[in-house]
Amino acid sequence: LPPPSLERSLSNVQGPGIRGGEALSAANVQAFAKAVAAKALSENLSPHLEAIVEEFRRIVSQRIRGSLSWEQLQCRVSGQRLDPEAFTRAWKEKTTYQACSEDHESIRLWWSYVTELPPKELLRLFTWCTGFAAIPTTAWKFRINVVDDVGRCPTVNTCMTDDASAANRGVKMPTLYLPAYETKAILTKKMEWAIAGA
Repeated sequence: LPPPSLERSLSNVQGPGIRGGEALSAANVQAFAKAVAAKALSENLSPHLEAIVEEFRRIVSQRIRGSLSWEQLQCRVSGQRLDPEAFTRAWKEKTTYQACSEDHESIRLWWSYVTELPPKELLRLFTWCTGFAAIPTTAWKFRINVVDDVGRCPTVNTCMTDDASAANRGVKMPTLYLPAYETKAILTKKMEWAIAGA
């Protein structure tokens, strides 16, 4: 059977400006989008979010929750919020190297590229490289492995840990396979393609 189509000609939701079963048109598509978002948040997400909140309250005592500011809680849940310079420094401090050293030309080119990125692009690159949306507050590592094939784009394996056994139960250590490009211009173009999924 073919997968179900996401295309809709009738509204299955209702809310201000849209009735269930009403034909979709340019006049009601915004109301439809708002009703879908409201349904997703209240009916679809809410039961799952309530379970997460309940589990969080069970694990983290009221005393600890009461002593955390909103910013401290956000940092513990979603990672550290740092300015680009501190962010890059923290990332670099967690990085180890395979088949090269920090003094390798490809590594110097990489960190030069990273430090020149605007904040949004830096976060996007970090997320692509590590799977993290921000610098974690928990234990983590990052590895760069320089490879010879300059015809390929950089790739990442975000499932790696520092445990070399088959159990793979160590500290999370995403690994970047970085071809030894000759210039920052080539690295920049290949990274654009890699992140875009080319």
